[in-house]
Amino acid sequence: MKMSSFFLALMVFTNSCAFSQWTTPRPIDIVSAIAEYPLGIAIGPQRQIAVVAIKPEGVDTLVCYFSSDNGRHFSRTDIAHGWNGGFQGGFIGSVDGVGFDSHSNLFILWRMMEYDDAVGWYSFRISKSTNNGASFSLFWAASFLGGTTTSNLKRGALFIDSDDRVNCIWDSVLFARTYVYTRLSSNGSSVQRTVLPDVPVSSWPASVAVLAHENIVHAALSARKPSGNQNLTGLYYFQSTDAGVTFSSTVAIDTLSARNPSLIRFNNELLLIHAVGLQDYTDTALVLRRKVDSSFSEPRLLVSNLGSYLQPIIVRSRDSSLFAVYSHSDQTNYGVLYYEMSGANSTIIDSLFLQNHHAADLAIDSLGGKYLVSVYQNTLYLSTKDVLLNVPANDQETPENFHLGQNFPNPFNPSTTISYQIASRSQDTLKVFDVLGREVAVLANRIEEPGSRSVSWDASNVTSGVYVYQLRAGPLVETRKMLVIR
Repeated sequence: MKMSSFFLALMVFTNSCAFSQWTTPRPIDIVSAIAEYPLGIAIGPQRQIAVVAIKPEGVDTLVCYFSSDNGRHFSRTDIAHGWNGGFQGGFIGSVDGVGFDSHSNLFILWRMMEYDDAVGWYSFRISKSTNNGASFSLFWAASFLGGTTTSNLKRGALFIDSDDRVNCIWDSVLFARTYVYTRLSSNGSSVQRTVLPDVPVSSWPASVAVLAHENIVHAALSARKPSGNQNLTGLYYFQSTDAGVTFSSTVAIDTLSARNPSLIRFNNELLLIHAVGLQDYTDTALVLRRKVDSSFSEPRLLVSNLGSYLQPIIVRSRDSSLFAVYSHSDQTNYGVLYYEMSGANSTIIDSLFLQNHHAADLAIDSLGGKYLVSVYQNTLYLSTKDVLLNVPANDQETPENFHLGQNFPNPFNPSTTISYQIASRSQDTLKVFDVLGREVAVLANRIEEPGSRSVSWDASNVTSGVYVYQLRAGPLVETRKMLVIR
């Protein structure tokens, strides 16, 4: 399929198949961000939004935009300043990771390069905010004297686990251009630092992913193969079962042109999703591999016709859906592509194309709302979908309105989540009916205090079709439809 027809089909698909429309991208601020220097977005436990980008103001400025009302309003905080080039001063590299812990502390992994008389200092840094992005302090840093060649070292990764430990991977000049895993406690002291074994990393800027769950740590990276051909990149995987103290030997994934790995826990499985170059490396496919014992399955195609495969790929998961965002570019088109894929078969059920946007990132909130940030003509934009704007940032606040949200995902198989809010203490019932009005399930029947709630419904025991769910709170009633598919 030619690219022009592909984009036409993609936009038609978006308009005809999306179950709720994306909002028109709304500007946040004037910034400067290119695809090689990605920005970042994260959603906090109270659905706060943090967007981090680089803004030029005579000097490069690393900026955090923070919202507590689902992106309707943002405040701005400057994190760091740097000079945009040259051999006297310094400049800010990419944003390599943004995340919240369970206490709403915000962490940002980023890079700084500083020069003095043509000698370079290379630095990975984590900045931390404990006050909703109002101010930041240095949480951790690793700096090395590396000369100007450090400009080739570009990638790190950040993941905050369920125990609020900060896990990161960064590339090191001191360790012969290999990669180091670091786990940090909540107070910033280093719990563990381990060099990943046998990493065949050259000066090629690799892509890195890290995922931690309890005492198990997974790491993946792509790096140029020893041949030196920039198109021949290998994919490598490591695992630790002792909280990062030791890692297994390198597992090499047998592919010649793999980049941009993402590690996802999905339905109790570990998934490795990455890009692979096709034909003459001018086109890209997104593929999925499942971890089986100590190896990975053969790749299964998720999305093809992605164009250049040099750009970052962001993959997220929630419930039974996968979400991917990719900054596409080829000789005639560029823009941001979004895909939503359902269940085990990963069928595309929703998509979006933002023409001429780039440097994208994606976050999913606890209610299934999607938040997509991108840059267009040096302006940072936010697009949202399935975001329940009336849910307060603090669940102790009373919702202004009685509201029943659209279930997510929809259609679904076999489970979905329904969110609602009530404004006063009342006897609440939430029921599901078939199209003949017969009661199928009772999801809630109790006296509830004002606030926001979400419940799940497992439809394994019903047939495919349209169902109605209804919320009653005192004299108030609201009804919506949903679709079960098999």
